[in-house]
Amino acid sequence: MKTLSKKDVLIGSILIGDGHLRIQKAGKTPQLEIGHSLKQEKYLKWKCSLLKEYGFEMKIRKVIHNQKGKTYPALVASSGVSDELTSIYNLFYKNKVKLLPKIFVDHFDELSLAILFMDDGSCKVKKKDKGLISETGYIEAFMIATNNFSFDEVEYLSRHLLDKFNIKANVQRDRGKPRLAISSIESKEKLISIVKPYLEQIPSMLYKIDKPIKFKDANFTSRGWRDSLTLRETARTIG
Repeated sequence: MKTLSKKDVLIGSILIGDGHLRIQKAGKTPQLEIGHSLKQEKYLKWKCSLLKEYGFEMKIRKVIHNQKGKTYPALVASSGVSDELTSIYNLFYKNKVKLLPKIFVDHFDELSLAILFMDDGSCKVKKKDKGLISETGYIEAFMIATNNFSFDEVEYLSRHLLDKFNIKANVQRDRGKPRLAISSIESKEKLISIVKPYLEQIPSMLYKIDKPIKFKDANFTSRGWRDSLTLRETARTIG
């Protein structure tokens, strides 16, 4: 694995996920910002420690977001303004909209994939299959939300995942926006093998891969769905 540069970390590991560059109204020079929910505080601090190794001192503050008439607290980490971010801003933004330029492939490695997955990845869990049920289910597919990018950009990302990591990620349409779905056993195993060492550094993120990925490992039974619900309700009452 090559030695990472500051540009590698910024482009490959931060900007493709939840990080963004912002220029203040009265300013001309961008700053880096990364936002997360309160429950992902340890993950955000891990990102900040990573950036600190590459010369970016991030300060975390608590903010209140307002969305659809509801308010909720969140955490935002911000760097100071930096001239060296200007060239990256010019690559990644057009009219203040974040793009996914093809140059990103030169900086997208295992760490980048892990952060993209921790930022925007989720799992599609199947609990009913072949007439059977499972309390925990299995991961039918890993999903990566890429709805901030165009279909062409996500298609390019999909090809890169196949070429570099041998991970087949299909581009799907979700509410008119693109997302990636990783559903083959081989690709799910490959993804886990790459991202797990990074998730283990932040144990609170391991929930994203904490279920089996195969039907045979999910303890499916022939008990009816209604019976299973009744059993759970009874156990809850007893407990």
